[in-house]
Amino acid sequence: MEAVLLSRTSDPGIELTPPEATTLVNALRLLAAAQPGEDRPLERQAAYHICQARAYTQRRDDAEATLALLKLAEISPEDIRYDANASHCIQHLIRRDNYLIRTEVARLAKLAGIPY
Repeated sequence: MEAVLLSRTSDPGIELTPPEATTLVNALRLLAAAQPGEDRPLERQAAYHICQARAYTQRRDDAEATLALLKLAEISPEDIRYDANASHCIQHLIRRDNYLIRTEVARLAKLAGIPY
């Protein structure tokens, strides 16, 4: 699963092999190494933040998942609304109902058109 997440975000110079992407911790480490710069196309940056949010959601790190989704909302608000993985992450955050990030999750839910 992590290898699939990372395959959307890797730059041509970064090779991901299955043994490196066997755990979620390694997937997050590789995501950090593959972070696209602002000079990359917006769809590449958006895919990175979606994959990052999904990985943090699987790890149950609600604050980091929310941060990744907020970054996504800044660069590509349409992906918050129309990307299935972003919607899944927001729905997960709503269900977990972390009081520390409730305001940010409500804002993301509104952008996504998800009742909160």
